[in-house]
Formats: sequence, C-alpha cells, structure tokens
Amino acid sequence: MPEIDWQLLNLDRWDSNIKLAICSLLDANDAPLDGAESLCGALESVRDLFCLMRHFRPLRTKALRDFDAAIDDRTRPQDGGYCELCWRVSIRSSRLQELEAQQRYEVGEIVRSGQCQLSAEEQGAKLAQALMLESCLKLAPSCTLISKAEAAKLRLVFERFRIDRILAGNLSDRYCAVHKPGSAKYHADLRYKAAFQHHLSALSGSGRSEFAFNFRPPSAADIQEIRKVAYDQVHSGLHVVTSRKAPSLGLREKVWLMHQEGISQSEMARRLGISRQAISKARKSLESLMNTHHAGSYINPLTGEAQVPDPARKAIRDATMKGLSITVIAKELGLSKGTVDGLVRLMKSSRHA
Repeated sequence: MPEIDWQLLNLDRWDSNIKLAICSLLDANDAPLDGAESLCGALESVRDLFCLMRHFRPLRTKALRDFDAAIDDRTRPQDGGYCELCWRVSIRSSRLQELEAQQRYEVGEIVRSGQCQLSAEEQGAKLAQALMLESCLKLAPSCTLISKAEAAKLRLVFERFRIDRILAGNLSDRYCAVHKPGSAKYHADLRYKAAFQHHLSALSGSGRSEFAFNFRPPSAADIQEIRKVAYDQVHSGLHVVTSRKAPSLGLREKVWLMHQEGISQSEMARRLGISRQAISKARKSLESLMNTHHAGSYINPLTGEAQVPDPARKAIRDATMKGLSITVIAKELGLSKGTVDGLVRLMKSSRHA
C-alpha cells in the first residue's frame, strides 16, 4: 500500500474513534450531556480537520513515481456541498460561490473598461475570451478582442482568486454558517440529524419514510427545496424522531391514516379512546401544518432562505424590532420556526454587511 493511502486509512480510523467519543457524550435523545457541549463542538471540529486533511496529497512522492501532478483537490472545481443538518450550502461552498461572483464581476470590469465601440455580440465574445484566460497559459490567436495589457490584468485577478479558493478549502464542508459546531443551533438540530438524513433518502427514493403524513416537494423542486422538505418534516413534531427507539406514530398521523381509509370521526374517537373534538382538532392541526410548510417551501436561489411575500418579510422585520421570539413570529405569520429563524438571520447579516 502506498504510504499516502496508509496515512489516509489511519485518518479514517481516528475519525471512527472520535465519532464513538462523541456518542459517549450524548444522552438517549442524542443531546449533549450537561457540561459536554463545548467538548462535543471541539471533537466535531477535529473531524472537520480530518476531512480537510484527506484532501491533501503530496505534489511529489517516492511511493508513486507517476504521481507528480497530484495537487491538493481544493484547487479543482467542486460541486456544491450542503449542511448535514439542513438545506443550506456549507460554509465552504458559500464562500466559493461568493468568490465566483466576485471574480466574474472584476473580470467584467476590466473587459468593459477597455471597450471602445463594440456591439453587444462583440462584448459577449470579449467576456468569454477573458474568462478563457483562467485556464490558458497564454492568449490564443483567436482572442483578438483582448489587449496584452488587459490580459496581464486578468491573469493577476485569476491568480488572486485562485489563492482565495485555496484558503476557502480550510472552511467546513459539513455544516453551514447557521450550524457551526458548538453553536446553540447546532446542538438543537444535531438531535435530528439521523432522522433528517433518513428522510432525505426517502425523498430520493432510496429509502422509506417513517411518517404517515408526508409533506410534498414544491413543483419542479431543486436540491435545496427537497432538503427543506426533509428539514420541515422531521421538525414538524408529528412524532418523536430524536429517540433511538423505533418511531411510533403520533395522534395526528393515526387520524390521517384512518381518514385515508374513510373512517368517520365518531369511529376514530371510539378506536382511539378520545373525544370527537380531539379528532377534529388533530385534523385542523394537520391542515395548518401543511399550510405552514407550503408557505416556506420555495427557496430563494440568491439568498438560500425561504421565498416569502414582501409583506411577510416586513412583518418579520417589524416583529424582530419589537423583540418578539421566533416562535411567536412563526405562529402569527403561519410560517415554520425554521423558516422564520433563517429569514431573521439573513436580515441581521444584511444590516451588518
């Protein structure tokens, strides 16, 4: 076995040991024991470090003679990574997206600053030629619209952003900015991790849902919207999902199954040993729950948070200024707590930017 692969195998073994250590610090509901929150966060950070170290491969190695071009894969194009606890992109992916947008803007500024009288078609061609320089060591003869001075400026921009991308590789690819290990939100949602991942499998068709009443993805849903469905589902409170025991259906799910069979409310009440009023309340709660999910099911591709009408955003902003809690705001507007929490965080970050 090449030395580098042996070292990576050792990393996997250490990662398994740390996972066991983290499990020993959790109670039956997968929540950290009293006083163990900081240690759990620190161990998760070590796992993030191991994940990062797996990407490092030596530029040259005696173990493999033909391995000279094996460069750290953080410098290569990467697909978007998502948080293990929700629908948001990881901290690393978010930073890479920001760098991509910033680089494209700066390239466009250089291209536009040197334009004389070019048609719209020529302007588009010049921008395309400029972007080609990122992967070309020298300007191709066909790039007649870019001057040597512009090419020199562009190469400096591409080199600066290449370094920034390498630095971005140090950021977490497992969690988003909301779920940084050690934060309160991280510990609150960590208990739902297994259920969240399981329901994602169910939505992709590779698993079976543990819920009797399931939310449906919105029309033409993208990856983030499907992940938002899974997040809302496991946080819906339909039944306990944080226990290691086999899940048992809640009252609302039992009522839903009987409703699907065409059983009357009177018969439901008799079978479940509760009043008809309780059955009616359970059905109304299901309807409200579905409406709450639908109200925040579409994701804004620019912000990564739920797409809600402007009046709702204004109401959230006003309620936040009054000091109302996330729970109260969500109940008043008919939105889920996860949706409101994300929008409040987005508004706060926009004010600080």
